[in-house]
Amino acid sequence: LPAATWSSDAPAVAQVSGSGVVTAVSPGTARVTAALTHGGTTHQAVITVSVAAPPPALPPAPATASVRGVDGGFA
Repeated sequence: LPAATWSSDAPAVAQVSGSGVVTAVSPGTARVTAALTHGGTTHQAVITVSVAAPPPALPPAPATASVRGVDGGFA
């Protein structure tokens, strides 16, 4: 069989290599298509890839400090 030709309708969302490896690029939806022609007929398989946005970053925890072992104050 001939090799499939791979494509993405939204490469800014999902890119696909010549061997069919899909890489997420940014949040959104893309349709990835594999097509091959055999015996004069073109066959296609289409999948929809959804890339979710990453979760929001948590705010940093407040800094705390304690002083131990000080007796009698400072001179």
